[in-house]
Amino acid sequence: MGSRLHVGDAVSYGWKGFTKNVGQLIVIALVLMLLNFVGALLCGIGLLVTLPVTAIALAFAWRTVTGGTRGRTGVATDARCRQGVR
Repeated sequence: MGSRLHVGDAVSYGWKGFTKNVGQLIVIALVLMLLNFVGALLCGIGLLVTLPVTAIALAFAWRTVTGGTRGRTGVATDARCRQGVR
């Protein structure tokens, strides 16, 4: 996201990030599924809280796996993009 890679390069980049962090990503997926299950048990009203939390957690996990950081402007930037690799 934001690094303007071709589709094949982006998939390869994402797969490498996944395989390097598979244990942590499985744990976060299980925790988020449990969180959303509990939110659904509360007559679905809990999902109003758990779904946004899940989206934020997944975005944070993606940025962590791909080496993204927050720039001076507060906008998340990809490490490869900052280095000029396209």
